[in-house]
Amino acid sequence: MPTTNHQKFINPNPLQRRFIATFQHKFLGLLETIHPESVLEMGCGEGFLLSKIKEHFPSIPLLGKDNLATALAAGHNLFPNLQLHHGDIYHIDQADNSWDVVIASEVLEHLDRPEAALKEMKRVAKRYLLLSVPHEPLFRLSNLARGR
Repeated sequence: MPTTNHQKFINPNPLQRRFIATFQHKFLGLLETIHPESVLEMGCGEGFLLSKIKEHFPSIPLLGKDNLATALAAGHNLFPNLQLHHGDIYHIDQADNSWDVVIASEVLEHLDRPEAALKEMKRVAKRYLLLSVPHEPLFRLSNLARGR
């Protein structure tokens, strides 16, 4: 069964697809300004954002971690060229300062202890944490416009 994240990315609604494409374009534009040497995405889901990052930065190390086995299984089928592994955002199994950029996109709002997750992501980030959360009230208005 697809996750809600998977459904968001494969939704045929043209407005939904435009929102996703715009978000990814802006995210990639931001990454281009900092010239990442490696990227760890926590809460990667199926790997949709990580796959776009790989397209733009094909030679840098990339790793996605998520705690949902169903999302990771779907991601392995959708993006077999990505490194997607099970991971705990509160206990990241990586060394201190081991990833140039650590990403959590649309993840923090789902956590019981976002402060603990931020502290752990900061520990493994060498230079940057890139975080995104839904922009209210725009998020609610876009859901309304999409019929959700």
